[in-house]
Amino acid sequence: MSDRSPRQLPEQSDSFWRFVSGEDFQAPAPKVTQTAHTGLTALWRKFRPPESEPYLKPMEDLKSLSENQVARIIPEPAWEEAARTLDRTLADWKARQPPEQPVLFLVLPPHNGHPQILTAWAKERDLPILHPPPLDAIITGHSSWTAEEETTRSVWVLPALEQLYLRHVDGLDLVRDFFAQALSGRLGHGLIGCDSWAWAF
Repeated sequence: MSDRSPRQLPEQSDSFWRFVSGEDFQAPAPKVTQTAHTGLTALWRKFRPPESEPYLKPMEDLKSLSENQVARIIPEPAWEEAARTLDRTLADWKARQPPEQPVLFLVLPPHNGHPQILTAWAKERDLPILHPPPLDAIITGHSSWTAEEETTRSVWVLPALEQLYLRHVDGLDLVRDFFAQALSGRLGHGLIGCDSWAWAF
């Protein structure tokens, strides 16, 4: 999570979720045994003859699970709990009126739930959620997109920044214009979610 300025985050409860500032984030170090195993496996592959490809079933023979079966086996995480933890993390930012930074970013690894967390957080507080424009509007750099969205209330939320651009020669104009408006404070105060791969891009 980043607001471009270092700050102390409040103590968080014993929740599964924990949010840290960008300056404090550290990728977990791999275990020594895992590193050794990876290196030995790579070395072993260099000296042994290649194995034949394992037998794979044709796609038409594979069966997929229903949504109910998937939900029973792998239930959705408790996004509301993550949203409550996020709310406690944002306490200092929300208390400052006006906040020093108009925009905060929540950056999580891909498929780690940032759109669901921010959507749950916004809905619980009845805050406006910015939805990405259609693809043709992204390609044409539809500059009036933000004017069509409600950004005049206390705080707005953009759950998934990565849906605002395309890796295309004309696919970045809209997100550049959006950043110019958001970071200048012209859109008010907002919370933007993005996956770390898209953020790196």
